[in-house]
Amino acid sequence: MPCSTASDATLEHRTIEAHRHYLAALMRVEALDEADDGSDGERERLDAEAAHLQTFAILNLLLNELGYVPKGLVTRSELAMALACEVGSYGVYPGHLDS
Repeated sequence: MPCSTASDATLEHRTIEAHRHYLAALMRVEALDEADDGSDGERERLDAEAAHLQTFAILNLLLNELGYVPKGLVTRSELAMALACEVGSYGVYPGHLDS
């Protein structure tokens, strides 16, 4: 970015964080799909799908505003490893990622 500003850097940081939240929400939906045992988890599944759609919309808005895809986006494997560490630390799967 030859002519970047501080606000561009902040927007880029927010976009990277939004991508992390989006990917975590997607992975949560996928985990619920894999664990689908016909139990009473329909509410949890609907909440996870709604969170996924919301984070997708936010990510798209930020990417459009930024005008490019920033470097340094987390990969699925990196995020899975981070979530596994959080599960180990807390003993439970965190429902969402806090910034």
